[in-house]
Amino acid sequence: MASNFSSYLFFLVVIAILTCLTEAQVRIKSKKTGLVFQYNGTNVEVAEPNDSEGQKWILECSQKGHFIINSNKQGLAMDIKKGCKIGQSVMVYDKHSRQNQQFFINSDATIGTACDANLILLVKDRNVEVAPRDNYFDFDIHFEIEPIE
Repeated sequence: MASNFSSYLFFLVVIAILTCLTEAQVRIKSKKTGLVFQYNGTNVEVAEPNDSEGQKWILECSQKGHFIINSNKQGLAMDIKKGCKIGQSVMVYDKHSRQNQQFFINSDATIGTACDANLILLVKDRNVEVAPRDNYFDFDIHFEIEPIE
């Protein structure tokens, strides 16, 4: 029964993402390692999944196909530190909804940035940072959005 509920909830989250109507709590999980995005203080890193508040995110539609990835702590959102540049860290920051806080999910399971469609998120040394879309096939760049029951 729990498996059917999980499948149903996942289906609803996908539909909500596609229609830009979601407010569900999710985890962002690496397809390569199974580690999930987490914030400790300000930086976003990956860690073993647990029930901590720092691993819970809420996708908020900002414009068609783009999302602000809000932390579970009200008023904070995932943010590319110092704008959208290769190698910049991803952190949580006061929500302002500008382009460095907007992301989209590509069909290849990468997470792109709204400020430059050729930039994606990457896990490097357990930290989440910005990288160019090309030449990172062996790196940790594919993620899944997993609903929290």
